[in-house]
Amino acid sequence: MDPNMNQNNQMGVEPQMMNPQEQVQAQVLNYNDVNTTVQEEKQSSSLKKVAIFFVFIAVILIGGGVYYKVLGPEEEPAPTAPSTTKAASPTNGTSTCTLADEQGSNNLIRKTIYTMNFDESLLLISYTKDYTATTIPDDVQSDSTFLDEQTNLRVLAKAVTTKPINGYSLTLTEPATTDSPKTLNAKVIIDFAVLNTNDLTKELIENTVTNVDLKKGDSKDAVETALRSYGYICQ
Repeated sequence: MDPNMNQNNQMGVEPQMMNPQEQVQAQVLNYNDVNTTVQEEKQSSSLKKVAIFFVFIAVILIGGGVYYKVLGPEEEPAPTAPSTTKAASPTNGTSTCTLADEQGSNNLIRKTIYTMNFDESLLLISYTKDYTATTIPDDVQSDSTFLDEQTNLRVLAKAVTTKPINGYSLTLTEPATTDSPKTLNAKVIIDFAVLNTNDLTKELIENTVTNVDLKKGDSKDAVETALRSYGYICQ
């Protein structure tokens, strides 16, 4: 009896040896595996080289841009158009003086506003006189006084319209017949730069509303002092 028989039985079937054909197939499979691994490594290496190439190009471009920005030629500032702003002219002085009779002491409620313009030396060069008359409710005498004043101013305004005077204007705003109370407004504008006071008619001079009662070249202080003496409030 073979003394190794029991040992062989315990260890199982003895491995069989590969025949020549099987050895060739195994070698082919091993070659394919090796070839596949090599190709993958080559592809991976190529991708890495491409990536490194683009990173290299990007670094060159960024570095070149920074170099140009830092060391390149400075941009010349755009030429500035010459200023066309002129020095501001001296501001003309102005003044407003107001006289209001709210009690209607002369049968009408009256209000007169002088708006005066002065040159840089504060000498009078023009002014506006704005006059308003309003009837007193339930006062028959007030209605009569109002009608007389309206008629007179209407005639004067028509005369100035018919024969204009340089540097002088008179505008009349009359109430509607149904208004109650009635209000009349007369605005006189005087420009001493072109006005010749000799052109004023006797009728315009004699009427306190239409008369040119301030003088060209009067100082601001003199004008305000005169108007305050008649009860005007100036500001």
